[in-house]
Amino acid sequence: MPRKNTLIQPHLTEKTANLAQAQNVYVFKLSPQLNCSEIKKLLEAEYKVNIIKLRTMIIKGKSAASIHLKARSRSAGGKRSDFKKAYATLKAGQSIPIFVDTKKDDK
Repeated sequence: MPRKNTLIQPHLTEKTANLAQAQNVYVFKLSPQLNCSEIKKLLEAEYKVNIIKLRTMIIKGKSAASIHLKARSRSAGGKRSDFKKAYATLKAGQSIPIFVDTKKDDK
């Protein structure tokens, strides 16, 4: 059963938009605690699509750089959160409306 406190959001970049148009592959940023079967169930339930193939990878958070202010230097230790990225291939003919191209020529 999928967890209640899961975070699912589309990962919208130029590269992912091209993947969605050319290969029907959609990319999402997720909580790193989710496994593949939970991700598949959540995506199918939320977007009402059939997922043929699902690949995941864990992206490690970047470390924060030091902050230098004029004569003083301060080290700001920190790190961005890790997240999981999922590549979902949908059944032919299906799409997710978030990834639809919004730039249309009105000529």
